[in-house]
Amino acid sequence: MKFLWISIILILPLLFVGCGEDGEEELDTSGDKTPDIATLTGTATLTGENSHSGIEIYLYLDGSPVSQSGSDASGNYSIGLKKTGDYTLEFAKDGFVTATQEITIVEGTNSATSLTLEPGGAITGTVSFDLKQPSKLQLKITVIDESSGQEFVAQSDQRGKYRITVLPGSYKVVVEDTTPDSIFPVFEQEGVEITVGATILMDVLMSTWPYFEAEDATTIKAPMVVKDDPAASGGKYIVGDGVGYAIFEITVPEEGNYIIWGRVLAKDGGSDSFLVGVNVDEPSDAWDVPQGAWQWDRVSRRDGPDPVLYEMSKGKNSITFKTREANTKLDKIFLTTSSSARP
Repeated sequence: MKFLWISIILILPLLFVGCGEDGEEELDTSGDKTPDIATLTGTATLTGENSHSGIEIYLYLDGSPVSQSGSDASGNYSIGLKKTGDYTLEFAKDGFVTATQEITIVEGTNSATSLTLEPGGAITGTVSFDLKQPSKLQLKITVIDESSGQEFVAQSDQRGKYRITVLPGSYKVVVEDTTPDSIFPVFEQEGVEITVGATILMDVLMSTWPYFEAEDATTIKAPMVVKDDPAASGGKYIVGDGVGYAIFEITVPEEGNYIIWGRVLAKDGGSDSFLVGVNVDEPSDAWDVPQGAWQWDRVSRRDGPDPVLYEMSKGKNSITFKTREANTKLDKIFLTTSSSARP
């Protein structure tokens, strides 16, 4: 069974301050100083407001941002462009629902259709991961109106932060890691109520609980290294020599006494043990693993109980596997509070 945890806090309505400035502010991404061959003009307004300044207008060509402008008090804007083609316009201001518009730009003056932004509430937060965050983060956040089915889509930045403003209503929030071959299940939360001016803080922890790949350990200290084996889960495992170790920083859903299982491989009596510890600087429990093919085994103590019950608190806990005998291999771990549970 896989788990995802979230924390949701309803913050009282905030006074949003627009981040844009009047007039054009072109993005200089290439250093191109060639003259403009086209101009785009238009008007964007805010429902219920007397001043329409501070609306940020972004232009995208083939998915890449090429220019940016801000509206004046009347909502007017003007943008100079160096290329013709099919563009996407995006209109954004804090406290209002982001809107987009497609337009084909030709040489000369181009006029966009007038557009009005509607007030709404925001869903914001950070998506984090147990153990290591994917190196190339591709998070898609979809907010679906539960009555109309209308969808609002956003992506997080590389730190996992996101913000999306939607119309008032009840929503289903879906967070998914779109990285190819992602190991994380899709997160879904229904019944998220949005009102005008309010902000919902929704921090999402994506986890493969109670299973964790050894190669995804938070810290892997050489000479503990990651190696390939098609017979290992995910095709990889960790193995050490000397003082190498791996630390797993795992978010535990509830306090309890946990049994740790490991999928291990030991070829002979000279490569069949780890030192294991929970929430300690130096692990000391000698765990002798069975020899033979890849197999699951509970962490036990050579001079103590089988299995060892490790006390863990709700939240972050560290599990350390340190090399005791070279070439002892670890593929995956499994945590449970049940003595009858098997991976």
